Amino acid sequence: MNSLPYYKRFPRDFLDGTIGMGLELKGAYAVVLDLIYMRNGRLPDDAQYIAGQLGCSVRKWRALRDELFARGKINIDHGIISNSRADYLLEETRTFRDKQAENRSHPNKIKAVQSPKPDHTDTDTDTDTEVRTEANASVERASAPPPKPLPPESKSTGKARGAARGSRIPSNWTPTPKDYAFASSEGMTREEINREADRFRDYWIATTGRNACKLDWEGTWRNWIRRVSDDKRKRAAARPAYQRGGAEQTLSAFDRVAASMAGHAARPADPVQSDAFTIEGEHWAPETRTGTDG
Repeated sequence: MNSLPYYKRFPRDFLDGTIGMGLELKGAYAVVLDLIYMRNGRLPDDAQYIAGQLGCSVRKWRALRDELFARGKINIDHGIISNSRADYLLEETRTFRDKQAENRSHPNKIKAVQSPKPDHTDTDTDTDTEVRTEANASVERASAPPPKPLPPESKSTGKARGAARGSRIPSNWTPTPKDYAFASSEGMTREEINREADRFRDYWIATTGRNACKLDWEGTWRNWIRRVSDDKRKRAAARPAYQRGGAEQTLSAFDRVAASMAGHAARPADPVQSDAFTIEGEHWAPETRTGTDG
């Protein structure tokens, strides 16, 4: 019996495929898979032999076998137990071995490389059995076309990338006339521009990391000024109406008060109230005395 010393094992597939199976059935399935690979995919349906490998009774094994067959985990045909994935992987392994034998049959192609001896000491079930030998790798390297040289454009690309790296802001940075003109177009005075320039320089000198390097400091300045102008407009819009009017509205208020006072002064005086009065249709008036009392 030319059994495999190891085989491909797919832990995730095994765990996903055995969801809902109890510990006893799952353990029996794992051992049966090992036996199938040991027998090159053709495990005799010998209940006594398999029960001995599992350490259980023949009756128990038959119950487990029927459950595995019902779940589609094993196939039983003409007294042989097999597994669909095992059949595929074993056929793949046989093809690989035939290819190895064919390579070894042509020593003129590979003179300095000896065929590796089979190693039956590896017990890692997760190891890929289809690892290519050094002989196959040598054949592929010998038959592969030589690599194409890089075009001149590719060589210069590396230099261009190196030249495109950013730089930190100079410690003596000041706005250029172009920078002043842009800030002025955003409605800023000369004093405001100088103040923002100091803030701009101090901020970027103190900044560390990759963000402190810029490719275009003029563009960075323009973005800074835009944000300052936007914030200024937002604050102005958020102020109450009586604060937004300023001196003009204050003078207008004074004008309204002065006009009101002038209107009161121009209005005719109220008529003089007389002391005369009327009682039951007869007019009465107080006596007017002149001179001295006689």
